[in-house]
Amino acid sequence: MKLKLVTLAEEEQHYHWDVSEEWVGSMLTADVEADSVEAEMFGPHGPLSYDAWVHRNEDEVFFRATLTGAINAMCVRCLESFEFPLKLDFRGMFLVPEDSDFEEPGDPYCYYFDGEELDFSKPLHENVFLTLPHSPKCEMFLDTCVGESILDSEDAPVDEPEASSLDPRWAALQQIKDNLSKKD
Repeated sequence: MKLKLVTLAEEEQHYHWDVSEEWVGSMLTADVEADSVEAEMFGPHGPLSYDAWVHRNEDEVFFRATLTGAINAMCVRCLESFEFPLKLDFRGMFLVPEDSDFEEPGDPYCYYFDGEELDFSKPLHENVFLTLPHSPKCEMFLDTCVGESILDSEDAPVDEPEASSLDPRWAALQQIKDNLSKKD
């Protein structure tokens, strides 16, 4: 997902990349600790299609891009995997840093480049992560959540605590509850 600066023209040009499933998987786990819950929250579901329309204006390079495809997500309710469709449209610009000790620009649509190549993986990475939900639920794309239908089922067993396992400090409250239910 790199372009040579010398190949860019002032007229807008179209570029296309097929982002491999392996790269998508490494991108989704790059910023996550290996043993955390987030490491299993998202995974690759196949390659992604990445299109960019790019034009150059002296030292600045402007782009607009579209990313389409899907990733696997794990529902936070039922812990089942489901397909999370991606259709992202984003834009930005690449700038030459003014000095050699540069920090990232404050504008979220600006990216620095140093040298003769533009790397379009960083805008892709940032925009995918900004789109992913913090708590994915399969009901976002399915009619109902599998976990929700299990919890709502009348056939689902409900574990009632035994009276002997009740903390003695709650015994008075339990007695009031029992008395109220007898009055009804």
